[in-house]
Amino acid sequence: MKQLLKTKRKRKGFTLIELIIVIAIIAILVAVAIPKFSEIRKNANASADLATAKTIHSLIAAETTASSGAVADTASNVAVPDSILNKLDGAKKPKGGTAFTYTMSNGDIKIYIDNASVPVYPN
Repeated sequence: MKQLLKTKRKRKGFTLIELIIVIAIIAILVAVAIPKFSEIRKNANASADLATAKTIHSLIAAETTASSGAVADTASNVAVPDSILNKLDGAKKPKGGTAFTYTMSNGDIKIYIDNASVPVYPN
């Protein structure tokens, strides 16, 4: 009779071991995904800064050539003026710093982030 009751009763649900295995697999996947996600986010921020720097470069070139007929040289990094930043559709500050700066020398415009030694654009 006992045997008959055991076979009639169906097991529903998961055992504790099965649940622990599933949780362990999920934990391994999360441990692999988080560093990859932060790398992807860092690359996206760098791409966004490069796109903004290109836009700033174009706007500065257009504004300086339209107003003075030629690009005026600057001795050191100069903060991008608000008149240029207000023309940007998106972010006015870089994701990798606090401000965009630029230099002009012999008609070449270089865009920097936070007075860095290496320009963001052209790089």
